[in-house]
Amino acid sequence: MAATAILFDLDGTIWDSYPLYASLIARKSGALESLITKQLRSGTSIVNLKKQYGVSDADFVRRCAEARLYLGVREVLGELRRRQMPIAAATSLPGRLVTPMLEKTGLKDYFSVTIHAGTCRVPKPHPKSIIMALEAIAVCPSENAFYVGDLETDAAAAQNAGISFAWAAYGYGESAPNSTKVILRKIEDVLSL
Repeated sequence: MAATAILFDLDGTIWDSYPLYASLIARKSGALESLITKQLRSGTSIVNLKKQYGVSDADFVRRCAEARLYLGVREVLGELRRRQMPIAAATSLPGRLVTPMLEKTGLKDYFSVTIHAGTCRVPKPHPKSIIMALEAIAVCPSENAFYVGDLETDAAAAQNAGISFAWAAYGYGESAPNSTKVILRKIEDVLSL
């Protein structure tokens, strides 16, 4: 059966943000980009790294348009919209970072709703952000609704919300979480859900 809705994580799923984050923090703090990247890959949040290295939201917002979208993202989101597929974003990133990134990358209008840490203070793997997104697009949790993400916390949040998980193998996760229903080798594979 075809997907009834597709929800997306952002970092490591829609955009390849670690290079931007590492470059920005290194430039502002003098730390090595490789160290910042290692911290990101080990699970340290960009919010904590910004605080740790003294990078302001204003510094971040000035450069957020440089976030590199994964190849094909804009076309895939456009095709999903053309098909009238309900799509939303659910991320643990704060809205003060997400909103300008979505606006400056030109993706804001593709999502019916974006749930972020400003609208849902409970981080993944808790399912609340996914449930809020589903409620906002009037879709009931089911195995035909998918959450696309790249990390184990994304998979756990999808499972806890009662929906299927599509693992973005092109993102930051090293292997497919056990609860993965579909493996996406590239973003275009979303169109087969």
